[in-house]
Amino acid sequence: MKTNKNLRIILIAGVSGLLATAIANYDRLIPHRWHTYVATDATFSIDFPSQTTLDTEPISSEDGTTIDSLTIFAQPTKYTAYSCTYIDKKYAPESSPQKILESARDGSLTKLKGTVISQKNMVIQGFPALDTQAHARDNMLVDLRLILVKDRMFMLMTMASSEENQESKTNQRFFDSFKILRNQ
Repeated sequence: MKTNKNLRIILIAGVSGLLATAIANYDRLIPHRWHTYVATDATFSIDFPSQTTLDTEPISSEDGTTIDSLTIFAQPTKYTAYSCTYIDKKYAPESSPQKILESARDGSLTKLKGTVISQKNMVIQGFPALDTQAHARDNMLVDLRLILVKDRMFMLMTMASSEENQESKTNQRFFDSFKILRNQ
């Protein structure tokens, strides 16, 4: 009888421990609920791992002008965040796409106090792109994909509070979901 009582106590303690762990890590254990954002001008779409918010913000250009940027943002966990920002700007005809992408990378990383870990030139749906991974302030890990589509710069970004909190598969799905639907 005493053995059965001890087994029950051990079983209850074990189940309680598992339940406490599941509750403490709820946002890491439950799969994300993906939502597709389609731009109001129907030029692109992208999938986010949770509900999104929109924010329009003026940003200063290197030539001193102000440009409106639109950011679509999602934070599916307290450890991760995803954003897609785009700006429309006429670039100087003598500026190469590579220089434009590198300038955008440098501006983004300056704001984040980031340092480049790695980067790779790419082509996304026929358009020049630059993938960068960086360490940013407070040990954040940032993955940044810049895509230049004519006069529109797209900045896709994933942020994790640390390398341990990075969700590589979620990041890949986010980046892979980006689609140009029609040229501006």
